[in-house]
This record gives sequence, structure tokens and C-alpha cells, in this order.
Amino acid sequence: MKSTPRGRKLRPLPPSSPPRGVSQKESTNSSPFSKGGFCNDLPQGEGHVQRAGRDFHSTERNAGSMYSVTKEISFCYGHRLLNHRGKCRHLHGHNARAVIRLESESLDELGMVVDFGDIGNYVKAWLDAEIDHKMLLRRDDPLLPLLEAADEPVYRTEENPTAEHLARLIFERVERGGYPVVEVAIHETESACASYRRS
Repeated sequence: MKSTPRGRKLRPLPPSSPPRGVSQKESTNSSPFSKGGFCNDLPQGEGHVQRAGRDFHSTERNAGSMYSVTKEISFCYGHRLLNHRGKCRHLHGHNARAVIRLESESLDELGMVVDFGDIGNYVKAWLDAEIDHKMLLRRDDPLLPLLEAADEPVYRTEENPTAEHLARLIFERVERGGYPVVEVAIHETESACASYRRS
């Protein structure tokens, strides 16, 4: 027992007790996907992977359960948004992170949804070839021919090259590769995230 300056004795909380205002269930059952928003509370860092599911060593299917994995890939790009009323109408760049989420009701013979190396290499190869360190511009942007004439690396888009549009481009690329993608999020900055998923 410890005494306060006024002599009152305080009983210490058990080590396993959660912080005040947080239930035991909340303190022991946290997940980057538990809040329902894919852009919320995702782990940080290059190449970070997150597995969420029940038994990763069993291919037995349980009713109502899903396995999910995420893979993060960092890359850089520049863009500008036509008809934007703010600063984004000017050329600027981002150090971005793509967070790719995949799901399956069952696991492969290795006990995986997908191999992290496989999905990482597949997406990174496309990003390196098409997006990384390039200027993303809408096909009717008047700066496009000037940059191309100067032999600057550009990537033409059909829509304004927003983070939302880029998330959809990556989603469709992963889908074409045969991977069970359910959502792609683009962290344009540490505080701004856009995502794309099929309803």
C-alpha cells in the first residue's frame, strides 16, 4: 500500500486492468480493421505486412470467417489536379504508400492467403515501371505535351490523377493478376488517405 500526502492509502490496480474508460474487451481485441475503415489505424512503415484471421495453419473453412492480409508499398509520384481551387492545381509531389488488402475464405497449401513476396513483387514491378517518380497528368492537361517534349517521365490518366483514381488503378492491376484483392488504400500524406473497393 502507498500513502498519499494526506495519509490516505491507495490500492494499486491489478496489472491486467485496462485504462479507465476502456473495457477489458476493447483493450484486448484491437485490430487495424476493427473500426471498419481501411484508412484508420493502419500500421506504418515500408514493407509492413499485417495478417488478420483465425487459424493460419488450417485450410479448413469455418462458416462466416475470412482470412485477410495486407501489403504496404512505398513510392513517389507527382501530379496536379485540373480545375482544383486550391494548391493542388499546381504541380507537386507525394511520398505515398499503397496498402493492399486481400481476403480469402480458405488458405493455400502453405497456409497463406497469398505470399507477401509474390504480391509485393507484382505490384512494385508495375509501380516502378509506370508510376514511381513520374508526373501523373490527365490526358488533356496542357502541360502534358510540354513535359513530353522535354523528355520528362509522365503517366497519362483518363481522370484527374487523384489518390482515389490511383487506388482504383492499383486495385484493377492487382485484380488482373488473379489476386483476391478487396481494397486498396493510398496514403497520400500521413493524414490523408483514399481507398477503392468493390461494393
